Amino acid sequence: MKGQDLIVSGFQDLRRAAIKFDVVSNELTTPNAKRIFKQYSDRCIWVVNDFITKPIWPEKLRDTMRRDFTSDELTTESITAKLDLLPPERREELEVLVDKWISEYKIKL
Repeated sequence: MKGQDLIVSGFQDLRRAAIKFDVVSNELTTPNAKRIFKQYSDRCIWVVNDFITKPIWPEKLRDTMRRDFTSDELTTESITAKLDLLPPERREELEVLVDKWISEYKIKL
């Protein structure tokens, strides 16, 4: 499907937004503000679930969405934040290592 990477990326952004809206909702003390941000979070999740359940979209794309939506998004952000702390030469070493892991993973498939 044309634009599949953009679709998946957009829905990943919605998931991140839902998580962040939940955090904001939990930190607020004003009941109306808490409710509004909880609604924003619920709407983001609704959009993703609506897409996943529509049979008009390719099954492979919907499966990718399901897998991505149930993965631990905060782990990815945490790893990225830690990588930013490394000096450039260490990031390059890590990139080589990750490429090796990925190539080994592809072989097992």
